[in-house]
Amino acid sequence: MAELSEQLNPQSQQRVRHDMVRWYNPRQMLRTGLHVASATVVGQIADYREVQAALDPIGDDEMLGAFDYSDAAVDGDFWLDYVADLGDGWHSTHSVASELARETIATSGGDLPRGQVLIMGGDEVYPDPSVQAYEERLIAPYEAACKKHGGFAADLFAVPGNHDWYDGLKAFTTIFCKGSRGRPVGCWRTRQPRSYFALQLPQRWWICGVDIQLAADLNPAQVDYFTQISQELMQPDDRVILCAPQPGWVFEKTRSPDALDNYYEIAEILTAGGADIRLALSGDLHHYSRYEPNDLGPVLITAGGGGAFQHPTHKLPESVGIDDGNGGRNSFSLAAAYPEKRVSRALTYKNLLFPFINWDFAALIGVVYAFLAWFLETRQESAKTSLSDAFIAMMAGHSSIGDALARFFQTIPKSPEFAIVVLIVYIGLINLNLSNNRWLSIALGTAHTLLHFTALIAAFCVAVQVAHWVSPHFDDQLGAAFLIFLGLMVVLGGLLGGLVIGLYLIFALNVLGLQWTNCFSALRIADFNNFLRLRIDAEGRLHVHPMKIERASRTLPTGHDVPASRAEPIETPIVIS
Repeated sequence: MAELSEQLNPQSQQRVRHDMVRWYNPRQMLRTGLHVASATVVGQIADYREVQAALDPIGDDEMLGAFDYSDAAVDGDFWLDYVADLGDGWHSTHSVASELARETIATSGGDLPRGQVLIMGGDEVYPDPSVQAYEERLIAPYEAACKKHGGFAADLFAVPGNHDWYDGLKAFTTIFCKGSRGRPVGCWRTRQPRSYFALQLPQRWWICGVDIQLAADLNPAQVDYFTQISQELMQPDDRVILCAPQPGWVFEKTRSPDALDNYYEIAEILTAGGADIRLALSGDLHHYSRYEPNDLGPVLITAGGGGAFQHPTHKLPESVGIDDGNGGRNSFSLAAAYPEKRVSRALTYKNLLFPFINWDFAALIGVVYAFLAWFLETRQESAKTSLSDAFIAMMAGHSSIGDALARFFQTIPKSPEFAIVVLIVYIGLINLNLSNNRWLSIALGTAHTLLHFTALIAAFCVAVQVAHWVSPHFDDQLGAAFLIFLGLMVVLGGLLGGLVIGLYLIFALNVLGLQWTNCFSALRIADFNNFLRLRIDAEGRLHVHPMKIERASRTLPTGHDVPASRAEPIETPIVIS
């Protein structure tokens, strides 16, 4: 690891960002929100997939745009790698890339050779899909991994996820699609002309990667492409590995009842000629999980551990279902998860450190608290005593807590600025809950707001007491004591308000099963990465080897590099015949 910086060319060294994305950085939150809004609006008006199809039509060759690896087996075996959700932190992404680039991975069951093809299953970069971001957070660590393990050549195909779509898919197309100057990613060569693809593999296996935009739909050109593949190239009883950007089987149970609509559409197309989907792969959730069919249906695997922050596993549903197309429903049971559920649950409590891990967001909360206190403290024209005097009297034992609180709430109507800010925060906290139950969202938003009121009052009590020690009449002047009061409100408000956020996230996830992403993006955990190594043997069986990397590489404050742990199996190989 000490030589990582030396493995990069000078241009790459200048552009590398080693830290995980600070998802709660206020500027980052604003930028991401604007990208989501603009991408959604633009996507509803113009679909870049259709523009790409019109400008770069696939030729009517013998494979109709599919890629033929049917004769690519070596010594009877064909090896394929799958990774998803990359490019959040440089170290975590490089840790996974290094294991993918290693010639073989030693396991107790034998050596696992490097894949002849690498599939990236969505969200290839975070947080924003600019060409520069891909270069800094994806290409640079993969270049370093390639140089670390010597030169080799393998093919690369990628499915876009929601983050790849935030610029309308333009940067993704530039990086991965050959018709638009697709470029190598380390030692892996991009080959696809579109954001979706079909590969014909040995022993009558196929792997198909689909693009569903921002969970919207399959565009007409994509539908035509897979329809033609299914009708003219696939044979009855061919076996399909489906790569989807999102695990609809989980989302249908936890987020949206129509989360599987795109799965049903592509499944109907691919199986129309008698082919059978035996394995469905997805990223988007940054962990590993496997659902096994209780009777019929494909194995369902989520493997989104390519370098993004960790997602929880302890609230995964124990069972999910997929319609069988004949009016019935196939059920699936959770068979494995990584990290283990007990580890996942324990990690949520790191949110007690929310104001320290996300100090910039905590500082913003503190500034809001300071302004709210300022609004109330300066609305005292008709009062005999200021609000701060009322709290000082309470803390000195000259009045009751009830009197001080009554005075606090009586002052609020005198400050329209206070009311406006609190109303905006209240509405935001209601919509933050991401619950399909509107009444539950209102209840949680109300409770969350009241907790912030409590934290505001606690911070106010301490700040006015300290300021009073400096100057008994600090509120009558914009002098040093008043500035100390405001400064303390920022610090105390950040600490207490950040703790309120952390407690809310812990409760929302562990008790209600909400806030999967918000709870764990706050922690920016770089460890617990994973990827899949797949093998098709000479008998036509598919072996899925789920691999984990417990600890990502990191640079210590001393400047010393700590190497990542080596990849090892999450569980015994899954064999699909």
